[in-house]
Order: sequence, then structure tokens, then C-alpha cells
Amino acid sequence: MGFFFDRAYSDFLDEVARRTPRDATVAMLVPRRPDVYRFQAAYTLAPRRIVDGDAIAEAGWIAAWGSERERLPGGVPIGDGRLLAR
Repeated sequence: MGFFFDRAYSDFLDEVARRTPRDATVAMLVPRRPDVYRFQAAYTLAPRRIVDGDAIAEAGWIAAWGSERERLPGGVPIGDGRLLAR
């Protein structure tokens, strides 16, 4: 499927993968539509466990992309997103 919907998101996910352990649980705060944001995160970040904002308490890391990054105070800016270790 690729990243036809948002090419910069690919670079963001690559950087999240570099900065998080392979056994991490990562909460992804991404736009709800199109739903490929979450699917691409799960595919690119495997074998990490990916959860959405409803399960944020289970995550050791929070990654927020695009307009969703406003929901994440602090963290490290990565392109149009942010990454926060908890």
C-alpha cells in the first residue's frame, strides 16, 4: 500500500522504530482517517506492540503525528510528529 496518503509519515515511523526498543508498546496518536495511519504503524514498527489512544496507559512510548501531536505535551519533535518516553 505504501505511504501515498502522507509520504512524510514513513520517515516519522522509521525514526520511531530507531528510537524505541523492539519489545516496546507504543501508543499511536494519529488521524482517524484515513485508517491506514494505524495499519502502517503496526506494519512498520513490528514487532513492537501498537495501541491506540484508548490504551495509552499500557504504553511505555507515545508517538503522535500531524494534528494529533498537539495532544502530546513534551517529547522529542520528529518531523511533523512527537515521540515521548514514559
